[in-house]
Amino acid sequence: MKEKLRPLADRGYNCSIIAHSWGSVVAYESLIDLETETPALQLAHLFTLGCPLWLVHYLLDDTSGRKPRNVANWVNVHAQGDLIGAGLTPGFQVDADNAVASFGNGDPHASYFVADNVAVERDIVAVTILG
Repeated sequence: MKEKLRPLADRGYNCSIIAHSWGSVVAYESLIDLETETPALQLAHLFTLGCPLWLVHYLLDDTSGRKPRNVANWVNVHAQGDLIGAGLTPGFQVDADNAVASFGNGDPHASYFVADNVAVERDIVAVTILG
């Protein structure tokens, strides 16, 4: 992930990351590392969906739970019944911690990207990005 983000640092793009499950952990740790490795990198938004940081916080290099300094706005989303993803507050300094209903007939952890899940895709992600 860091290799993909580094080239964006000096281009002035208004970028956001949408990460799900273990990808949320990879994104979080990568962004913490990039604070010193690539200080020019700034993201508008970090969206963590079904994020297991609460499960693995004690394994992280930085266990403070702070928001990465290169992220302007951190939004966490967790579906009811998701056994992997959960709320991150108060352990992590997210700007918004949204609980949503599980969508569809399947596993709540897989419900974030189900077609027509407007609670996540439109009402949280799109509204946040578009302002």
